[in-house]
Amino acid sequence: MTPQPVLRLLPRRRSCGLRVTGVAIVPAGFFFLAFGPQIATLMFSYGSGGAASAQPLGQMLQAFALGLIPFSAQYLLLRGFYAFEDTRTPFRMAVWISALDIVLATGCHLLLPARWAVTGMAAAYAASYAVGLVITGLRLRRRLEGRLDGKRLLRSYGKLTFAATTAGVVGWVAARACAGLVAAPAAASLLALAAGGLVMPALFVLLARLLRITELRGLPGRA
Repeated sequence: MTPQPVLRLLPRRRSCGLRVTGVAIVPAGFFFLAFGPQIATLMFSYGSGGAASAQPLGQMLQAFALGLIPFSAQYLLLRGFYAFEDTRTPFRMAVWISALDIVLATGCHLLLPARWAVTGMAAAYAASYAVGLVITGLRLRRRLEGRLDGKRLLRSYGKLTFAATTAGVVGWVAARACAGLVAAPAAASLLALAAGGLVMPALFVLLARLLRITELRGLPGRA
């Protein structure tokens, strides 16, 4: 039988933790999606390979980017099982996620051109955790007798995704405009990241306030 204090407190704490974490993780994922190539060029374009060799790394970063969101959320949800002293379910979930990742990664290796195989494997990793998040959420919801606060979580993450997507698109446009001002790849990437790094967070915070995403105040350093 499930202890009543756990049933009473755990759903609220999981919901609060997921929503507050999402305020940081969702825009971070979309930032890497928008500026992965520029980050890779700035970090890895020096040496014999040049900027062209850094592009696949940037595309891998983009493929990994959105996987950051389900990875972080699934990590937090698994802690709910530990409250019941259940370590078997997290282990089984890890096995299922790893098995799915192996299958998808193998498919990418066999079916995609060599140029895109590794990027596809990064996307497979992200997709595996997205599936794992759904299954983990359903299992924890059943364990909590339907008290996972799913509607509120979906509403909060929907707002965060809208704000991050809009801010990311505007930041990407600003970055592209600034990158065209210089010819050197590293300098162009630095200028693009500076522009995008200013525009995207500022617009995200503005949209979050307009959408009344109250969890923004839960971040460290926020009033």
